[in-house]
Amino acid sequence: MHFARMTTVAAAALLAFATACSSCRQAETPEAPPPTPLPPPQKIDPEIWIYGHVDRDVPWQSALYDAVRGDIAAGLEARAPDTAGMVRFEGGTTTIGCAEPFRSPEDCLPAREVTVAPYWLDKTEVTREAYRACVEAHQCLPTVEVPEEGALLDPTMPVIVNFAMGRRYCLWRGRRLPTEAEWEFAARGAAERTYPWGDEPPAPDRANICGAECVMDWKNPNWKDGYATASPVGAFPAGDTPEGLTDMGGNLKEWVEPLTPPGENERIARGASWSSDMVETHASCRQVWRPQVRVDDKGVRCAADGK
Repeated sequence: MHFARMTTVAAAALLAFATACSSCRQAETPEAPPPTPLPPPQKIDPEIWIYGHVDRDVPWQSALYDAVRGDIAAGLEARAPDTAGMVRFEGGTTTIGCAEPFRSPEDCLPAREVTVAPYWLDKTEVTREAYRACVEAHQCLPTVEVPEEGALLDPTMPVIVNFAMGRRYCLWRGRRLPTEAEWEFAARGAAERTYPWGDEPPAPDRANICGAECVMDWKNPNWKDGYATASPVGAFPAGDTPEGLTDMGGNLKEWVEPLTPPGENERIARGASWSSDMVETHASCRQVWRPQVRVDDKGVRCAADGK
């Protein structure tokens, strides 16, 4: 009997203690765990931004993708249009394209007459430094920091972007992508030049294309422009157009809005790049490419309506 009474008292005490502790726990407000910091852009697996794939089972990939895309989906905060660093074209009627394709039906528009309204065009290809300002404003997707790109990561180098990234940047600047007609009108001028610099044949002091230093199998050992891949913008002044545009005949190909409706998975890039041969330095040359792929010879140059 004595043992039973002790057991009852002990049980009552334990119940009272448990109830009290439960009340204490309910009264406490647990602290939220600190947010997990997102990795810097250079840690992103290139597959995410090159091909748009994200591994949702990898928390940091999923979180970073959602954060960046969420910022952009919230609405574009466009800057007021300005024409700093741009060249004005009065427009007019001119012939673009070529009578015969250089190598394939897609590498040149059929010759045609077009009328272009007044417009502005960036003097240089957009640099990494300029593009970074859009990233820091949470208005542009970050570029992929691939270590193998080496010198391409310098701020003065032209930024490498896919079609959507290039269009987004231009809109953020209060500008837009040039049309094919505008790009070729600027490259050929009123005189309808053969090359951006004139009618003289290509030369190593005029354009950065695939020469002796180039890493591609089709490099031209007799062409020595000093660069294995891309060069800083404006590094070939002898190849500037008479109007003052740089690198229209080399360095990076540039995304444009197509003159004719493209295929479902096609966009157009104009101009030659560091991986091009001499044929692609023609002012009328073009390339059809997949818009979502960010490769190391595609950049952007913005346009704006003339006023």
